[in-house]
Amino acid sequence: MDASDWIAVGAAVIAVTAAIASWLQVAHAGKQAKAAKGSLALQEKMWRDATQPYVYADIRPDPRNGSMLLLIIENTGRSVATDVQVEFDPPLEAPSGKYKDIRDKKAITEEIPALPPGTRVSHFLGLGFELADSDLPKTYQVKISGKGPLGPLDDLKYVLDLDALLLQGPKIAQGSLYDLTKAIGKLADRLK
Repeated sequence: MDASDWIAVGAAVIAVTAAIASWLQVAHAGKQAKAAKGSLALQEKMWRDATQPYVYADIRPDPRNGSMLLLIIENTGRSVATDVQVEFDPPLEAPSGKYKDIRDKKAITEEIPALPPGTRVSHFLGLGFELADSDLPKTYQVKISGKGPLGPLDDLKYVLDLDALLLQGPKIAQGSLYDLTKAIGKLADRLK
């Protein structure tokens, strides 16, 4: 091989190396573009989630009377939820007597027209021990739908299992300043 052949081989090696380097740069740029697109989609989802209301329904002990159960529907998001519909499957029922009308509450039977941020709708469901002793269902499929400032909320579906709540036994009431004021008032009346 003479010098011109070696120069041609060297030029070919340089051309192949340059082609590989160029291909690697294009592939890397494609990965960067995909990563940027994914990051942008994630940021948009985070912004949407932070902007839309977040409405949930739960059954909890009343903080003032631990044996009383409350149905709570609350918006913990940062914007107003409208046309909120809460559905229970099977339909939610109270265990007895005066709370039996839970099935007739507008919050369950009709759309809630507006639920501003931090708003909580509470309804007495009944006494925990009555629900535990009843033949009523203890597990419910909950579905919540509505609208926010960016359009329809993502349908929220989850299982609400009351057995875990009922197995914890009676709750100790937390009380409130109102309860303390009433007790002091009664004590003052007795002392008079």
